[in-house]
Amino acid sequence: MSEDVLVRQSQIVESNRETQKLKEKVAELKMYNEYQLRLKGLRHTEKLEQLQERCEETLGSELDKIRKLEALKEHTRVKHLEKLSAVRDRFADEIQNMDVSYKRKIELEKDRYKQLLREKEEVQAQWEKENAEYIEGHKRGIEEIKRK
Repeated sequence: MSEDVLVRQSQIVESNRETQKLKEKVAELKMYNEYQLRLKGLRHTEKLEQLQERCEETLGSELDKIRKLEALKEHTRVKHLEKLSAVRDRFADEIQNMDVSYKRKIELEKDRYKQLLREKEEVQAQWEKENAEYIEGHKRGIEEIKRK
């Protein structure tokens, strides 16, 4: 049961030619695809390099900004510490001046108190003397009245 197929030689030659054309076309398409893939790879590589360059530039500029901000922060911190030190010194001087002033006032008040105390003692002594004289005068007046 074999079925025989009759094919002409011209059909086989034609089929072989078409097969050869198709093989050539396949090879050509493979080369074209490989070329396109290489081009695509080159474009991606170039784009990647550009992106890396931009990232490096951005990173460099950001690092510069960070350095500048750190320098500004340090400068500001130093100025703040200087101002704080100046304020502390000024307040320490003011406190010392106030302390000296109050001590001087206290001494003046103590001297004034002592002076007032002396004056009070003098006035009291004078009063006691006058009182004694009045009492003595009163006693004499009573004795004279009694004698009469």
